[in-house]
Amino acid sequence: MRTLKQTLSILYYGKITTQKALQAYPSLYAELFVNIKSFITSEALATSVNSNRLVRLENLGADTDDITMDLLVKTYDKLDSILSLDLGAMVPYMTTMVTNHLIDVYRAIRKKTARFVSLDEVISSNKVANNDSRKTITRENYLMDKKASIETNYLAKETVFDLYKKYCDNADVLLVKLGTTVMGDKVREIADRLVNAGSVSSVLNDYLEEISAMYNIDLDTLPAIAPVKKTGLTKVYKKDAVTKKDFSAKISSILNRNK
Repeated sequence: MRTLKQTLSILYYGKITTQKALQAYPSLYAELFVNIKSFITSEALATSVNSNRLVRLENLGADTDDITMDLLVKTYDKLDSILSLDLGAMVPYMTTMVTNHLIDVYRAIRKKTARFVSLDEVISSNKVANNDSRKTITRENYLMDKKASIETNYLAKETVFDLYKKYCDNADVLLVKLGTTVMGDKVREIADRLVNAGSVSSVLNDYLEEISAMYNIDLDTLPAIAPVKKTGLTKVYKKDAVTKKDFSAKISSILNRNK
């Protein structure tokens, strides 16, 4: 079986630029969609950023099989546009289409499940029997509340700006704080990202991209981040066999020093 790039190359050099023209070659038509499905599931959705997005969408109740099917349908609908591109632009176009679809699904779920709450809302403590004590919902409560809407966006933006102002001179701390405070990741989840991404910069960029998409934050309005230091988290990569345990220990240390 040829790869997607090989199949697209045959279509490109054969000047098959529309779905109608492709239908004259049934075997090639079938091969293209088998390869597109494989590309979507094994490559485009398998990147570290998109796989994390899928996990979050599943947590919000999305069906990943439905997402995959929707992407196949969307690709079918956009096939003429894809085939009209230069050969080198076809796969990147489909990758962008997958990423944009995940963001659209996330926004649709957020809109569907949105609820309105007051910034000053208080909730009764259910942990103390026969007690009328009440506690105020904190900023972190809202950020971790997947059903919150306008206030969540406001508080997320405020939190991100506060973290930037405080830690933009230290990429390690900024990464860890964004991961735990804004994204709600546990230490082991941040460690897993670092192991898979291969660099502190990649994970930080992934977080920023996700946060930007989730909360409509224009990254250009944020302060510049100082270059990643060769010490700290980056130094862990110098070990012969890097493990999540190594990163977890360093992340915990960062959190303890920056409470």
